[in-house]
Amino acid sequence: MTTLNVNGQLVEINSHPSTPLIWVLREQLGLIATKYGCDHFECGACSVSINGQTIRSCSIPLSSMSSSDEILTVEAFSNHEPHKSPTKNLSVSL
Repeated sequence: MTTLNVNGQLVEINSHPSTPLIWVLREQLGLIATKYGCDHFECGACSVSINGQTIRSCSIPLSSMSSSDEILTVEAFSNHEPHKSPTKNLSVSL
């Protein structure tokens, strides 16, 4: 069992250590806003924030994560007020 801090919640994960984080997020936690894209660590569709850094979740095995790592997915921003949402600000600035 591995404990992860995902969107501010500690969750227990029972998965093989080599499982990419994207599959833990999508299949075990149901956080499907993180998308599967190229599987070559290039497109960025699977990007999440880990400790404030944008990381491609398809490139990170579960074994490299710990409960002290703060993982934020797109779902973490859905409860923010629209005018304060980092994703809203990004789309406006483009």
